[in-house]
Amino acid sequence: MPKRELYAKAVAKWGVDSQLDMLVEECSELIQAVQKMKRYERWKQGHPRELSDSLCEELADVSIMVEQVSTIMGSAVVEVCRRKALDRLEKMVNEEPAI
Repeated sequence: MPKRELYAKAVAKWGVDSQLDMLVEECSELIQAVQKMKRYERWKQGHPRELSDSLCEELADVSIMVEQVSTIMGSAVVEVCRRKALDRLEKMVNEEPAI
């Protein structure tokens, strides 16, 4: 099933507010996975497979929810904001460090 159709069905089934709540929940789970990975890295070299698997799963979940909410808001509107953010990043990456 195409993603747009899948996202439309999810919104029709659960509603916009529920999907926004799910985005918040998935973002918090991603934050927890990142913090666990960082905490482990501070104490030991490398990381166990389950931590990297968890981080990967949470990244995927957040990515899907971001795409879904972008579709709800209008992908073109979000793309304009995304382009501006990428332009800011490019400027920061290219500017000389302050002395």
